[in-house]
Amino acid sequence: MVMVTFLGTSYAARKGLHIRMSILNDALRGKPQKLLALFVSLVTACIMLYLAWLSFRYVRRVGTLHRVSPILQFPLHYVWSVVPVGFALTGVQYFLTFFRNLKSGDVWVSYYVKDELLDPGEMAAKKEGN
Repeated sequence: MVMVTFLGTSYAARKGLHIRMSILNDALRGKPQKLLALFVSLVTACIMLYLAWLSFRYVRRVGTLHRVSPILQFPLHYVWSVVPVGFALTGVQYFLTFFRNLKSGDVWVSYYVKDELLDPGEMAAKKEGN
């Protein structure tokens, strides 16, 4: 579960599948929307890398204490090492999004997915086309 959660976060960020509170983003257009996208991706990247650093320190501490799982006696720092990796990969994905938004005229929710606001009529037409 730990592996799926933290590596899945990076995958969701890469594909633009992460949960977003988009009411402010949807209300904005043009330069303010672009600035918001730059701000959100940069701040999120920094937070993810900070969490990667904190979790790395924690995993290192667990390793030095030689903590093991109760039944299998498996070193816990091996299990928890995926946490800083997942945070770091997620941070990288958000930095890529930041740079994509910096270079492009469009707004991107990930490096590969453009932010597209569809009205209900466009959504229905797109659904019928699939």
